Amino acid sequence: VINLGGLALGIAGAITIFIFADQWFHTDDFNVKQDRIFQVTNLVNRDSNHVILSDTPLLLGPMMQQDIPGVARMTRMEVSNASVRYEDKVFFERIWYFDPAIFEMFTYEPYGIPSHALASKDNIVLSRPIAEKYFGELNPVGQAMSIKFSNGAIRSFTVSAVADFPDNNTLRFPIALSIDAFLDLKIKEAYDWSYLTDGLFIELEPGTSIEEVKPLMAKYISLQNQSSPEWPIESFKFYNLADLAKYSGEIESAVMGSGEAQGVYAMSIIAFLLLLLACFNYTNISVATITTRLKEIGIRKVVGGRKSEIIYQFIAENFMLCAVAVGLGLLI
Repeated sequence: VINLGGLALGIAGAITIFIFADQWFHTDDFNVKQDRIFQVTNLVNRDSNHVILSDTPLLLGPMMQQDIPGVARMTRMEVSNASVRYEDKVFFERIWYFDPAIFEMFTYEPYGIPSHALASKDNIVLSRPIAEKYFGELNPVGQAMSIKFSNGAIRSFTVSAVADFPDNNTLRFPIALSIDAFLDLKIKEAYDWSYLTDGLFIELEPGTSIEEVKPLMAKYISLQNQSSPEWPIESFKFYNLADLAKYSGEIESAVMGSGEAQGVYAMSIIAFLLLLLACFNYTNISVATITTRLKEIGIRKVVGGRKSEIIYQFIAENFMLCAVAVGLGLLI
C-alpha cells in the first residue's frame, strides 16, 4: 500500500503539473496567424526605471495601418465596466471593446465567433458563461440586450455570436463591443493622441518582417512625447503572439499572456523531483521487501528454478505494480 500509494501520488502530482505546463507552452497557439501578429507596447522611462506598458495611444494603430505598407490589420483593446440588462436580469459586467478586425486577425471562428461578428457597432459578442447567465438554454444570437454605460448613456445591442473559448486562450473577454461604439459614447472629452487604450495588436502582411516596421516608428515617439510629456517613451517594443505568453510578465497591465515563465519552469522542476523521489521510494521499499522472500527464492532454486525465471518474475511483478500505480495516479 505504501509503495503503490507513494508512486501513485508522485505520478498524480507530475501529471497535474505537466498538464499545467503543457497548456502554458501552447498558449494561444490555435491562432493560425500567430507568427504575423504582434502586440505593440511602450518602453517608458519612469523615474529612471524602464517600464514596458501595454497601454498605447488610441490613434497609433490606425496611423500605423495607414502609413506602414506592411501592416495589414490592427485592433485596439479598451476595457471598462457597465450595467447589462436582458429582460429583468441586470448585472454589472466587464466590457471589452475591439476594432472589428480582431476576429479576422485572431482565429475564433471555430469557437463560435465569425470574422464579421463586430462589423456593426450595434453588435455584441458574448462568452458562453455570460450567454448562459442571461439566456439559460435559449439561443441568444439575434436577441437584444441593453447596456447602461458609466456616462449614463443607454444603448441597445444585438447578440451576433457566442464564444466557446479553447482552454489555452488568454484573451477571455466576457462581453465584446466594437470600439466604434466606445468612441460614440464620448465617455472622455477628447479621443486624441494623449488618450491611451489598454492594448494594440497589429497583423503584418505575409513576407513582412517586424524589423522592417521598427525603423518607421520614430515619428510616433515624438508625437506621443509631445502630447504626454509626463509619460515620455523611449521606444515601441513588439511582442510576437507566438511568444507573448512567455514574456507577458514583463508587460505592465498586460491584456494577454499567462504570467511569469520562471513559475512554470520551477513547477516543472518540482514535478521532475517529485517523480524522482517517488521512484527512489518505490525502489528502496521493493529492494527492502526482497529479504522477506529469500525462503521463496531458495525453495524455487532447490526445486530447479533458473535464475532468469526468478528475475523475470520479479520484473513482471514490478511492471504490474507500476501499471497499477500509473492507473491510480491518473485517477487521482
